[in-house]
Amino acid sequence: MIRHFISTLKQKELLTPTGLVFALIVVLSLIIILGQFFHQSLQSEMAEQFNKQQLLLSREVAMNIESYTDHVFKTIRAISQLPQIEQINENSKVRYAVDSITSSLRNEALITIRVLDQNGIIRYDSTYPRRVQTDLSKTDYFNRARVLPQNEKLITDLLETHDSGEDTKQFIIAVPVYTRKENRSLQEFNGVVLAALSMNGLTSRFLAPIKSGRRGYAWMMDSDGTLLYHPTQPQMVGKNL
Repeated sequence: MIRHFISTLKQKELLTPTGLVFALIVVLSLIIILGQFFHQSLQSEMAEQFNKQQLLLSREVAMNIESYTDHVFKTIRAISQLPQIEQINENSKVRYAVDSITSSLRNEALITIRVLDQNGIIRYDSTYPRRVQTDLSKTDYFNRARVLPQNEKLITDLLETHDSGEDTKQFIIAVPVYTRKENRSLQEFNGVVLAALSMNGLTSRFLAPIKSGRRGYAWMMDSDGTLLYHPTQPQMVGKNL
């Protein structure tokens, strides 16, 4: 069959040096085109796999942060439900119980846990005892937390502070305290329990260790597109993207 094909080409005067060169060029062109096609397909597949890995990694980090903040919420909610929590300054047993509970949260992400009375006065501060009796009644987070239903939580946006003793970038998780007064059938608002969390501590705990490939890293923004953390361009933090 091959001989017949070659003899046919000779009869039609196609088997010439020029024809062979032309055929070779066509074959090489097809090989190059197919090679580029398969190379691009491989690149696309690798990029898709890489993006999937990045998505799984970011979801894992987000879930870890969410799990931690949920743990903080459940902890301060447990404190808010302690009997006689409003008497934490006068009752050593209540204070010991709160100290024991807060010890489980102590890490680089936690700044402090506070118990405020119904007037916004600090009755307990796990990290800065000297701030007891400080008035926080004018703060936005206290006034928002005091109108929350029982067992609900408040999570603030990123707050700027000017206290050298605390991280300048922090946010608050707060829950209201409800107690039943004597001769009253309904529970009444009786204070707020809050946790102040360090954004820098949170990112150093959950994001800084993340390495993707040789030079990859993790960064974070809020729901409005404001950059909260970037390991290589800290000057961009706070800017909206």
